Amino acid sequence: MLFYLVKYPIFLALMVYFRRIHYSHRSRIPKGRRIIFAINHPSAFLDALISGAFLPFPLYFLIRGDAYINPLVRAILLSLHTLPIFRFRDGFNRLKGNQETFDRSYLLLKKGTAPIMLAAEGGNSERKRLLPLQKGAAKLAFGAFTEQGLKDIVLVPIGVNYTDVQRFRSSAMVSVGEPLYLENYLDSYSNDPRLTVQQLTSDLERNMREVVVQIDRPEDEAWANPLLDIAREGEESRWPFSSHPAPWNANFKGWGGSIK
Repeated sequence: MLFYLVKYPIFLALMVYFRRIHYSHRSRIPKGRRIIFAINHPSAFLDALISGAFLPFPLYFLIRGDAYINPLVRAILLSLHTLPIFRFRDGFNRLKGNQETFDRSYLLLKKGTAPIMLAAEGGNSERKRLLPLQKGAAKLAFGAFTEQGLKDIVLVPIGVNYTDVQRFRSSAMVSVGEPLYLENYLDSYSNDPRLTVQQLTSDLERNMREVVVQIDRPEDEAWANPLLDIAREGEESRWPFSSHPAPWNANFKGWGGSIK
């Protein structure tokens, strides 16, 4: 219930904080499928909010387990459609709690009423580049197949890019990448599960790179934002959003691409 009460205030708060929010390729989200959204993680807090607040359906979010600091906070976070994921640094005893989250996620995917969203990178960084992806999204998808027999799962990458996430009235860009259909990997998975998990993770990272701004040299970031602002000039949009299939020219590969 709390999720539905706070969604629209968050929507309004994002419109105030950002001067403009650009969305692209939302039509890539398949209909009638069980979906796992895999997002990049350039901000410690905003990425899931800005990715999920404007989608027309409820979501469940996998977040760091150390945020559940006491029973009251845990109850609030669970009512906000979050599920805890613990890391090795949180301790072995807490790490075992991940199985409960996985089991809950499998049941949510089986129910099919709300996609699951998780941060696919191994950490978060405000640098304009994608960190190596972890295997969590692929393992979650294959786990749902193994435990619940779900074959119609789709992994959908989402790239979140900011001009300057710390600056009030800056801009944000959210782009949906090409989806990956689990059913295309099931034959390979039956023969070599470990290798297939690696392959799906690699394919997910490839598709995510197409929608994440990739600046290889940190010293280039200072001039990257003005260049990207120039690339966005002339777009037909309504304040505070723009939503269109091809926001940049082809050289930038959608919202993502590489500047070297």
